[in-house]
Amino acid sequence: MKTKIFSVAAFLIVLAFASCQKQQLTGTTTYKNISATIRSGETYSVNLGDFSDNQSVTITKQANNFSKSETEKISSPSSSPNEKPVTINYSYASASGFVGQESIQITIDDNENDSEHNGCNHHNDHNNADGEFHHDGHHHGEMGEHDHDKDDQHAINKTIYNIQLTVVNPTTVR
Repeated sequence: MKTKIFSVAAFLIVLAFASCQKQQLTGTTTYKNISATIRSGETYSVNLGDFSDNQSVTITKQANNFSKSETEKISSPSSSPNEKPVTINYSYASASGFVGQESIQITIDDNENDSEHNGCNHHNDHNNADGEFHHDGHHHGEMGEHDHDKDDQHAINKTIYNIQLTVVNPTTVR
């Protein structure tokens, strides 16, 4: 009798672990490259597009010589009460007197799927709202847009903006 109870208990434990395995999902990473030439002392702004308010925005590679380098979420009108669309802008102003090249990288993560567990509870789960970025090690060209599938525990879609700025002397004609 003890053997039968032990066998049933062992079976139920194995079944519980098998049903709570995380599903391997694939997210997409889109790379967008932006190049611009600005005069030292001018503020450069670019609209990165319309996104959902639940997406995290992180400057994953900061400019080296700036007086201003920041992103801003601006609320957009929505046709649905469940949507909270935002426009994301990036602004840069060089440090006083700086002339040269700047390289900035901005990552926008889609966190919508971070809490899906197929009915299983996980004690250490949380939304990755801090925008932590892990480079995938692939080389990406200087121009254009590339889509890459990436295996993660959760499907996280990312848009990565590589911004190359040439800051010229204020008297230089563009």
